[in-house]
Formats: sequence, C-alpha cells, structure tokens
Amino acid sequence: HYMEVYFGKMRTLSDDKKLSSRYRFMYKDLIELRANRWKARRKQETAKTLDEIRKDMEREERAQAQQSQQGYRGGGPPRDRDQNRSGRGMGGDYRGDSRRSSGMYGGGGGGGSRRGVNKPPPKTDEHGFTQVGRSGKSSSYMGSSPSPRAPPSVSGSSRRSPPRDRKPPSAPSVPALSKDKLELRVKNMKAEFMQDPDEKELLLSMEELSGTPDAGKTMVQVYGDASMDCKDDERKAIIKILSLLFQKGKLSRDDFDGPIGELIEFIDSFVIDSPKAIDYLGDMLAEFIHIKAIGVPWLCNQITKLDHAPDVRLKVIECTIESMKKTQGLAEAKAHFGG
Repeated sequence: HYMEVYFGKMRTLSDDKKLSSRYRFMYKDLIELRANRWKARRKQETAKTLDEIRKDMEREERAQAQQSQQGYRGGGPPRDRDQNRSGRGMGGDYRGDSRRSSGMYGGGGGGGSRRGVNKPPPKTDEHGFTQVGRSGKSSSYMGSSPSPRAPPSVSGSSRRSPPRDRKPPSAPSVPALSKDKLELRVKNMKAEFMQDPDEKELLLSMEELSGTPDAGKTMVQVYGDASMDCKDDERKAIIKILSLLFQKGKLSRDDFDGPIGELIEFIDSFVIDSPKAIDYLGDMLAEFIHIKAIGVPWLCNQITKLDHAPDVRLKVIECTIESMKKTQGLAEAKAHFGG
C-alpha cells in the first residue's frame, strides 16, 4: 500500500541524524499519531484572547490592591473595658491615679489635692460685677502658676498612625505558555495584525509572551516556516511583524540566527512543495539585512551548509540582492554586497 511506502520513508528520515531534531521529531509525531488511530495524545488547548488576558491581569491587580489596603485597617487589639472604667465620668476609683499629682486640677508648682489651698476672694469691678479672667489670661485658683492642660493620651486603635511610604503593588508576573499555546498565540498575533495592523496592540501582545523562554525564537521559526507556503499578503505581514518587533527591541539577533539559519539550510526541501520558496526567502533576508537583524558575513557563513546544492546556494544570494534592489534601492544593495 502506498501509505506504507510513505511512512516507511518517514521512519527512515526520523532516524537520519543529518536532519535537524525539529524535523525528525515531526516525523516521529506523525508516525505515532497514525499508530494511535489519528487521535492526539493531548487535548488541543486554545490560547486566551487578549480581552481574557487583560481581564485576568486587572482582576489580580484589584485583589492585590485590596489586600494591601486591608493591611492598614485596624491597629492594636481593642482596649479592655476595665481599663476604661478608671477614666473620668465612669465613677471609678482614682486612688493611685497619676492625675492626683499631675497638676490636672491645679498648677504645676506643687499643687496636689484641693485641701489646704486658700481660694482667693473674687474681685468685683466698680459696678459690682464679679471679674472673670480674660481669654488667654485667666488665673488659676489651684496653684501658683497656670499650667496648660495636656491633651488626653490616646493609645491602641483610637489613633491611626499615618501610612508609611510604600511602593505601589507590582504588576503580576506573566505566566509562561506551553509550546502548543505559544505557537497558537503567535499565529493569532499574525491574524490580528493582518486584520488591524496596530503597532501598539502588537507590542502589547508581545509583552504577554515575556514570561515564556525563547518566545522570540519560536515566533521567528513559526513565521519563517509559514512564509514558505502562504499567500503574498500573509508573507508581507510576517516580514513586517518581525521587522517591527526587532526595531522596537522585542526581538534580538539571537532570535533570528537559529530559525533563519535552519530555513537556509533546508530551503531545498521547501522548494519541493513551494517552487518559489527561494524567492520568498530572499525577500526575508533582504529585509533582515536592512534592519541589521542579520549581516552579510553571517549569511555567507550559513549558505556554506548548501555546498551539496551549489545552484541553490547561488540562487539564494541572487534572490536576496534582487529583493533588496526592489525594496531598498540599488545603492543599498551595492553597499551590502558590493559590485
């Protein structure tokens, strides 16, 4: 049966050390899927939408803010009622109370209790009215010198200490995505950008991948493979997304090196299914050289992996130069490649 022939070839390729591990494992996964009657081992997981992710982050921020505010409420434990009974107006026993000698009932010069202190006779004016001390100068009849009354002490929870300076609650860390979820999210980003090419929205979406290791490399790899066999408008969107993210510092040169290097190394296998794959690769290389995500010396080193196919190696360089002439002009093409 022809299917047995195909899968026999796949088994051979899955053990071929000359192929990259990514392609070998893809063959193994397909063989395993067929053996399992075309049922996936794991249930396909779908990524959250942007609105769902934002709502989750807002919910976590509100919960953290509420927890931090609750930390300021309350204070020490409530005071015992028996302690309040010794206060004024409760009929408590004042024996041993410090207020007997603190000057609350008299001046500070040695006034103790009210006994033994002669009250001076009230003064009257010429009309027979009793004189009362003026505001701010009233005399005390209990001591030799007036003493300002100290404000009552406040303890426990009745006095709220001013809040200490604190840092605002930090934003919750972005959770890492699984490989399947990451690849699905990257594909959704491309679809969203094609529908609405909003630069700010693209950068926000990229921030949501910051908690996933090697998210940039995965993005370049997924987009690079897709660009070999897709429509022209999708390919242009892919190149624009990668170029924009690199210029905004969301992608690095390391993110491009591995995936684009593999794309160059196996470009001859892509040509089998997509005859214009080398032209598409040239468009990507021209743009990435222009933004300095890769360099011409790096490209020359990578195409040495195509020594087994010298015609393909030469065509990669020719297509890159031609694409740069069309998009960036002859002068820039000469500046990078000379001639």
